[in-house]
Amino acid sequence: MNEHAPGWYEHEGERRYWDGTQWTHSTSIPSTPGAPATPPGTAVSPYTPPPPYGSQYAPPPGGPGGMPAARKEPALSLLVSFLIPGVGSMINGDVGPGVAFLSMYVVGLLLIVCLGWIIIGFIGLPLCLVAWVWGMVHAYQGAVEHNRAIGFPG
Repeated sequence: MNEHAPGWYEHEGERRYWDGTQWTHSTSIPSTPGAPATPPGTAVSPYTPPPPYGSQYAPPPGGPGGMPAARKEPALSLLVSFLIPGVGSMINGDVGPGVAFLSMYVVGLLLIVCLGWIIIGFIGLPLCLVAWVWGMVHAYQGAVEHNRAIGFPG
């Protein structure tokens, strides 16, 4: 088992990020010994804003709290929403929109079955089609946005 926890360490003359298993490509500027110290009695904020995304000083991709986040597969979300509208969005973590798409689809089907073919062209069929297509688009885009937010490409 490894003796070091994930974090910033001195490695080969520079500060590198150790993710618990290997050194990453993220580097940091080492602190200089001649830097002025904070005067006694001065409050120091424990919060430091994160570096901008894509900078060389940014930590590796991860989820909230530094925990690694799983990559979502856009094609899988699209396929699941193709079969059952809204479930692909639920897989991505967007439960509210997923339930809405599934509900719209079920209501459309009920209108088609219960009210017969008279109303199918006006309410039932368009409602089913909108829920089905919109659910697939939302599932795919949601997976892509999730991956982009945690630092993975598309």
